[in-house]
Amino acid sequence: MSAAKSGSATVVKAILEKRGDPNIKDWKRNRAAHFAAAYGHFEVLAALAGYDADFDCANVEGNTALHLAARGNFTLCCRFLAQRGCNGKHKNSEGCTARMVAKEFGNKQAAKECKKGEKLHGKSGKGFEKFIIKFHDWVYVNMEKVKAALVKYDTHKNGVIPAVYLKRVLLSLEAPISYENLELISKPFEKAGSINAKDFLVGKKYLKKTFQQSSYLPKEKKPKRERPAKAGKFKLPMAICTNPSPRPTPNKQAPIDYIQYISCVTDTNRFDRDLPPNHPMQDDSFWYVQVPDISYININEAVRCNDEKSLKTAFEQGTPVDTKDKYFKTPLMVAASQGNVDLVKMLLEKRASVNTIDNFKWTPLHHACHGGQLEVVKVIVERGADINARALNGGTPLTRAIESSAFDVVQYLIEKGAKLTTETRKGLTPLDIATSFADPRVINAVIAKWTPPYDKFKKPAKAKKLKGPGDGRGADSRESPEDMAYFQKSRITVYQLAESILDNKVEPEDISYSPPRPWIQMPNTEQQMARKGALREQFGWKVDFPDFLMPFRKNVSEQGPKT
Repeated sequence: MSAAKSGSATVVKAILEKRGDPNIKDWKRNRAAHFAAAYGHFEVLAALAGYDADFDCANVEGNTALHLAARGNFTLCCRFLAQRGCNGKHKNSEGCTARMVAKEFGNKQAAKECKKGEKLHGKSGKGFEKFIIKFHDWVYVNMEKVKAALVKYDTHKNGVIPAVYLKRVLLSLEAPISYENLELISKPFEKAGSINAKDFLVGKKYLKKTFQQSSYLPKEKKPKRERPAKAGKFKLPMAICTNPSPRPTPNKQAPIDYIQYISCVTDTNRFDRDLPPNHPMQDDSFWYVQVPDISYININEAVRCNDEKSLKTAFEQGTPVDTKDKYFKTPLMVAASQGNVDLVKMLLEKRASVNTIDNFKWTPLHHACHGGQLEVVKVIVERGADINARALNGGTPLTRAIESSAFDVVQYLIEKGAKLTTETRKGLTPLDIATSFADPRVINAVIAKWTPPYDKFKKPAKAKKLKGPGDGRGADSRESPEDMAYFQKSRITVYQLAESILDNKVEPEDISYSPPRPWIQMPNTEQQMARKGALREQFGWKVDFPDFLMPFRKNVSEQGPKT
């Protein structure tokens, strides 16, 4: 009873194999089945059924195992007990059936099973005779023992055993069935005097499916068959980003593509960007101004906001310069698409890769040509970028420049040897794209290179190789100084000081002081106005307005249908 209450089916089987009585009662006339049903241990009930347990019995309160299972809303236990002979119409001392108990506790599913059990009790038909159910439960519990005994008769190792030996083994193991009934249920399985033991032991032909033990097991989902793709459809091989584990930070686990946001914390009543402190020691606001909590910003968002201080600090702390976001875009790609020349140069000095690709296989040069800024394109090409790099749809940097109607960029790429014979996945050449976007300057530049005048007396010129490092990484002409080891000097004793004075080798003691929070250099108002003027010269006077569009979007909006 204790094993049944704990739900240990293994212990219950071990006790029953040692001739334990499954029908023994306690002082309240509770049996092991009562405890198993009260706690919903279906495996224990199945083990008890295999050893001829009587489920149709009530305790002192008049409750059967079905009453207790209905109270706990154990649906499988209710169905199993009703099929194994527990009377669903039996009333307890309060005059309630199992279905009424289930309704009282609001257990709708259990009430449905109890209602089916009321109709099932006392009936016996083909496919669910009592001796067949008892034999099936015994086989299910002793399956391993039966299979081990039949191994020596399986000479062909295919599971087919002579019918005589199968019956002899089952009866020798004290199966709860007579020889006549065993012959009755084994007759449909016999073929030429042999029986497939696996099919026979499962009991699919002589017992209804709802009464089989396998019907209580969770159903396995069948794998869906992959239908062949229809002709003409193209599946885009899109890359899936899997970010590495977050790096540890002082306060939390920040994602790998987030960096610390550096802000200037000072007394704004004393200092600002136009009135900075004259000396680092002058700004003593560290001692009385509350320091805000550490905040983080996406590295690409910092590039869009032109936050050079946060970027430089992150790179000095070990953040990789080619850190990718969930779209595989690097800071160099974002800076190139924004047309930020100063930030592009800074990233290239940090050895940012110019040939890395994003999820659409765009390189930084693709983004730079898409932005339509010639100076950015020149800087990236001079660092060894591949001019003819192919994107996911087959597009090259030249096609991106044509789509943005950037005539100067198109002309520059053609002069650098960009191919005009490439095709996209749709079979479009740069000339087809230039024709569809209908910019006469770009069309004339492409046609002039597409059909150059042929001079039969002129020898063909050799193709010039682009200058740049082979690995595609921006190289810095100035080598970074080697890290100097820090040696901690001990204090000079009086004797050493006297000796050094005589030898004229006195070294001054380092009394330098680093402020706890140094002032962050910020552009003043004059520098900000100068930058705005430079942006107006680069992008036009509309750059200061919220409806400003980059060249490609502007070109698409002008070429699109007008409502």
